[in-house]
Amino acid sequence: MLGNARLSERLAEGLPLDVELRAYHISTPPSPCAALFAAPPAQPEETTHCESHFLTVAVVGRQEGGEILALAIEVLVFTTRSLTTVFVSKADSSGFLARDPLPEGSPSITAAVISAFLEFLLSSRLHDTRVLLSLFARSQNQYLFPGSIENSTKHVLDDRQLIKWWVRMLDTVVCPIDRCATAPQQDVKVEAHLIVPGCDEAETKAFFPPSAKRDAIIRWCSTYPVNLLSTNASAPPRCLIPHLPDDPKARFLDDLDGNFIDDQGQWRDVKSLDQFWDMMSWRQECSAGRLVGFVWIVLSKFKSMSASEEKIVPLVTETEIEKTCQHTQQPSEHPSQQTHTSNAVVGCSCLGVNVEKMKDSRLSTRSPPLPLPQVMNTDTTPTITLIQEVTGNLAEPLQQLRYDGAAAVHWPEGTRGHTVMENEKYHLLIDHLLQLDFAGKEQARRSTDSWIEKLGQLAEGGIHKVNIVGRKVMTPSGATISKSATQPTVHVLTSIRKKRKANNLEEGSARLELPAKADTINTLETGLVRKKAKS
Repeated sequence: MLGNARLSERLAEGLPLDVELRAYHISTPPSPCAALFAAPPAQPEETTHCESHFLTVAVVGRQEGGEILALAIEVLVFTTRSLTTVFVSKADSSGFLARDPLPEGSPSITAAVISAFLEFLLSSRLHDTRVLLSLFARSQNQYLFPGSIENSTKHVLDDRQLIKWWVRMLDTVVCPIDRCATAPQQDVKVEAHLIVPGCDEAETKAFFPPSAKRDAIIRWCSTYPVNLLSTNASAPPRCLIPHLPDDPKARFLDDLDGNFIDDQGQWRDVKSLDQFWDMMSWRQECSAGRLVGFVWIVLSKFKSMSASEEKIVPLVTETEIEKTCQHTQQPSEHPSQQTHTSNAVVGCSCLGVNVEKMKDSRLSTRSPPLPLPQVMNTDTTPTITLIQEVTGNLAEPLQQLRYDGAAAVHWPEGTRGHTVMENEKYHLLIDHLLQLDFAGKEQARRSTDSWIEKLGQLAEGGIHKVNIVGRKVMTPSGATISKSATQPTVHVLTSIRKKRKANNLEEGSARLELPAKADTINTLETGLVRKKAKS
């Protein structure tokens, strides 16, 4: 599970047997962006790069034909010298995964796709000193698929259900990493943290996954992991909280920064992290009748790479970076995945996750494009040179960006999308999705065709899609005993005779005559007590 298996292999291993989907993975190369953490006074911001990943899967109709986008997730990867942040920015479903019912005990298609994608992005980054997997869970009707809330098959979890769902799903993603860390050759430590503003420690523990109660594989805490995220925990609070795109706490940071900052980098009203989280519970996004969960899972290394694992091979020019953005990559797939056509219909209730209310294309106000980190000015952008690195632990070479003598920024070749495009084109493609309509099957099919056509226009190397056929076989945990309406339930009692109804007597048992009049006396067999009739 931790190897550098291609995304198609991971999806096939996680999807129920014979479920067929069509996957589109679009990504961007790392580009300079604003730092996630504000710099302390008189100190420069930490050099930060961001790459975007967007995965969407479609179902294909068996009879009517045509694709329909069913599920999508966007993940942003921020890289600095000391921390790699994998941030789940957005995830949503259109409501069209639910077609045919799946066998009992089959895994959720939504959970299978999202967990496989996160494992895929994490696997090539575990060699970094610290890796943070982060998201905020907030229940909304729709996000990436406008109008999808009108589909009766779309199932939207409420706030508590959604937080629990994400926590359980992320726990399954990192559990294999933590289990492998017990081996002598592994050196990864996993710590998980959850904060639900407005909930105390006891209430927050109710959201922890079942594994937190069964064993201590992963240590779940209801605290903010400041010591794991910052190299200077004594810095002002504004320097200890990451400013992530479209994040409720990021908007609170902006409000506090706009109010007052003294020469020591302190806010006027908030003096500590505890006070910050207390005030977060009063923010409209966290107090408008619903809960919001903030999750941080930190994967830390106990030791650095050995010298043999840091071998650097010849440089690659910046021209080749541009060529990578202009040409898509078509990975070699498993033969069974090339010969199958994605025309299966699948059955699974969809959920809207990590969503912020948006207006679809039928409304007069157009939805804003997805927020991306602000790119630095060209005069402050460091010189970038692409180099290739081969490590002893990874099966595929890593591409790195090295700048101004700072630590290398990893760009794993194995995790790049089927289509790699520049930030501007990537933004246009996602913005186009937000202007479509998924309110019904026909609208969704036309919107899917429009999105694929836009992808073909922006991807100069053509459209690359991968057909996925599920291979996961589920064994029933136990047989289900069905009760027939014509067969009574038999109770075995000791030394007690229980009165039975006349229509439930088995053949050969004593027959009871129902009284026609009040003075009629029941006729009983010999050996039984004659009961006096009621007057």
